[in-house]
Amino acid sequence: MTMKTVAIVETFDGYPDGPDGQKRRFVAGETPSLDPDYADLLIAKGLAAELPPQHEAPRARKEKQS
Repeated sequence: MTMKTVAIVETFDGYPDGPDGQKRRFVAGETPSLDPDYADLLIAKGLAAELPPQHEAPRARKEKQS
């Protein structure tokens, strides 16, 4: 299963494995990889921000030539 990495923007307790799962504390600043549906829910609620997939390399900055 493909996971989605998010940045937690506000500390909260949640149930990433569903209501019958174990309670987990998410701390602001964490970048967990979560089930995509749960990650999308947190993003929609404003508790997390989406991060680019880890396999995507950041674009290289061009050096200024003089």
